[in-house]
Amino acid sequence: FITPRWYHYSTVTSTVTASAYLAAGCPEEARTEIRLGLAAATERNAWGYRPTLLRLDAELLAQEDPTGARERLEEALALAVELEMRPEVAHCHLGLGKLYRRTGTRQEAQQHLATATTMYREMDMRFWLERAEAEMKELTGSANRISIHARRDPYEERPDGGRGKHPHDQD
Repeated sequence: FITPRWYHYSTVTSTVTASAYLAAGCPEEARTEIRLGLAAATERNAWGYRPTLLRLDAELLAQEDPTGARERLEEALALAVELEMRPEVAHCHLGLGKLYRRTGTRQEAQQHLATATTMYREMDMRFWLERAEAEMKELTGSANRISIHARRDPYEERPDGGRGKHPHDQD
């Protein structure tokens, strides 16, 4: 039996359409396309589409269910590694890095973002490299802001000549 070219069409279109819906800010439509795409990929043994669809699903879950998003990304990453889909592996690392940065898990964020950055550089994927580097800057920038505020003495003299109020000072 020869598989016709159109047989995998719905899987491809679901992946592209879900990405477009996400970019356009239409999460419910994206979720529908992702579910249709995952069902079609499973039914047709089109495993190469599953990592991308799982990663897109994780993007949807990231705001409301970070744990579910992490599980989807890890599943997508494992499958992409198994199928030797290097660009998708890098995308999964970027997704995990972003997720860990947003949830405050700095060390894991740094590891995944460094991996994504290295992979994008090796594959000469400049658009994605810039995105990964921007996430890394955001991560290091937020760490610097935190450490600056943590070290600052609230009672030290301010540049405007004022001083921080001491708890024992009278009004």
